[in-house]
Amino acid sequence: MVRPFGNWLTHPNLWHLNRRSVAGGVAVGMFGGLVPGPLQMITAGLLAVIFRVNLPVAMFTTFYTNPFTIVPLYWVAYQLGVLVTGHGHLLADTRFVVPEMSWNNWLSVMVEWMVSLGKPFAIGLPLLAIILALLGYVVVRVGWRIWVMWQWYEHGKRQLHFRIAEKSDLERIVTLVNSAYRGETSRAGWTTEADLLGGQRTDAAEVGEFLAAQDSIILLCLNRHKIIGTVHLQHGKHVAYMGMLVIQPDLQGKGIGKKFMRAAEDTAIKMWGVEKMLMYVITLRHELIAFYERRGYHRTGKVKAFPDEVRFGIPKVAGLQIELLEKML
Repeated sequence: MVRPFGNWLTHPNLWHLNRRSVAGGVAVGMFGGLVPGPLQMITAGLLAVIFRVNLPVAMFTTFYTNPFTIVPLYWVAYQLGVLVTGHGHLLADTRFVVPEMSWNNWLSVMVEWMVSLGKPFAIGLPLLAIILALLGYVVVRVGWRIWVMWQWYEHGKRQLHFRIAEKSDLERIVTLVNSAYRGETSRAGWTTEADLLGGQRTDAAEVGEFLAAQDSIILLCLNRHKIIGTVHLQHGKHVAYMGMLVIQPDLQGKGIGKKFMRAAEDTAIKMWGVEKMLMYVITLRHELIAFYERRGYHRTGKVKAFPDEVRFGIPKVAGLQIELLEKML
């Protein structure tokens, strides 16, 4: 039955458990569960393949409709249709005496009852399916984010832990990032850009944009309650961009950066279900590129000029370029 779909069934989002695929699977299952007749799971499976959301979750979710819930749900759909159309009619007096009927007989009585509901039901049923699908999608997305934040809260009980930044962290993020990249304070660590760039690395306006933007987070690394590292993650299509990765200069070289990168990659997978991580690195930073290559990143050869904007820094070397690095997750 599924053979005609071929390679469509190999897409990772059909099987991986991440926020987007699970939320989409629940939405598809909620919609398919209201399809009349024994077609709920088939509908949910087809929609899951088309929209590339979690297939097992989509098919399992359809079980929210069953002999105990289907009639009340259809009654709600009818009332919703009456509300939209502004008129209804007297419902037929239909008796469901299941023990005295076979499955086929019960199904025919059910179909006859559905037809008797008329236009309000025909409009209300797809409308209810859409509402339940949207509600299921939102609940899973919000619930998943709360779960991730709770996980970081639990990690916060340990000495070295990670959490998603909030607006109240803005000034501390700006101070740490600038101290780690630019100026004399950055020379205490090996990731300094002080010899290549002057000026600031970021400012409150840019960090504020990152914190407020949709599908954008700043992950913090904390030692007890002190922020010692930051990284910006931006969601793209099946990818995430990593940038502004810093560890407090005097704490570099102690393995914290490796743990922090793994935490950032795991967070991107859990939140967005991404398949690839991307980052831009100045081509002259050979030691830093080598560090990323040991972490599984590869040079793509895609090079472009360093941004000609003062807010990103003032070049001390002519012709600065940045190269795109990538890693399959």
